[in-house]
Amino acid sequence: MKKRLLKSLQPLASSIPLRWLVSITGQRLFLPFYHSVQKDKALPHIQHLYKLRTLEEFEKDLDFLLSYYKPIDLAGLFDHLKSGKSLEENTFFLSFDDGLREINDWIAPLLLKKGIPATFFLNADFIDNKDLFFRYKASLLIDHLEQQNISAVKKKILEENLNTPDFKSAILKINFQNKEVLDEIATLLKFDFDAFLKTEKPYLESNQIKVLMEQGFTIGSHSLDHPLYKDIEEAEQIRQTKASQEFINKKFNPEIKTFAFPFTDDGVKASFFKTIQNETIIDLSFGTAGLKNDAVPFHLQRFPVEEFPIQMHELVSAEYFYYFGKSFFGKNKIVRE
Repeated sequence: MKKRLLKSLQPLASSIPLRWLVSITGQRLFLPFYHSVQKDKALPHIQHLYKLRTLEEFEKDLDFLLSYYKPIDLAGLFDHLKSGKSLEENTFFLSFDDGLREINDWIAPLLLKKGIPATFFLNADFIDNKDLFFRYKASLLIDHLEQQNISAVKKKILEENLNTPDFKSAILKINFQNKEVLDEIATLLKFDFDAFLKTEKPYLESNQIKVLMEQGFTIGSHSLDHPLYKDIEEAEQIRQTKASQEFINKKFNPEIKTFAFPFTDDGVKASFFKTIQNETIIDLSFGTAGLKNDAVPFHLQRFPVEEFPIQMHELVSAEYFYYFGKSFFGKNKIVRE
């Protein structure tokens, strides 16, 4: 819904100066986030899920942001929130989810070159390539099916197990609760997820994370193994958050404890935030609702750039115009039950 709406708004929004849109909405802080970028070839564990920016496109995104906003690091953002004062300049806070290796290979060097700070949100179970996100498993299986000539017998078994001949759609519908089906399909197809982890190393290693921190980047937690929070009980939401943050604290000792919700914070209740704040589990947390305010103090909404395959200047203008339009209907604040 929002993808189509932003696309339809883009021509009109782009005709309005962005500085005017920022001024009229009063939203000086913009929080874009990514997962990775691709350089020479598509990443098989991601390419069937969403479209990544190329390294060149990502650099253009950064140059656009720098032309309209001043970058802020995590400490500066936290201090700003604690002070309660308005920002004097248009500001952007950049972050990345899932802790993928391209951060070390290409993203961090480019950010250092341009003087842009960033925070990387890590899943405790995936650091050092110990395990693989279930959605990445789904993409790998689809890629394998497209690359290989699967026998008629295996196709029939797959069709029986997935209840459809449309394997791609069925695999993409597999969720966190029945993710073991992905391992069963991999066994049938003789695809080895452990071998992929060992040879391709899609995630950051601990030593790389420590170097990134020495370079001035910051890290936060992103749950243990990336469930959709609205699909799990609140007790499990709290366990995932607390355990992942404790792991990050023990292993890397970040100064500011931050957490980014995997997928989205949609449907997460006020009682969850009350618990994690009362137990001082997290100093600052992030959702993925875009340019939007939240009733929960010290919880900010980020913008998922990769969901919208249009150029950054079009994307940002459309998002601000969308925010401006919603303001007439009181739809720019998330209220928790």
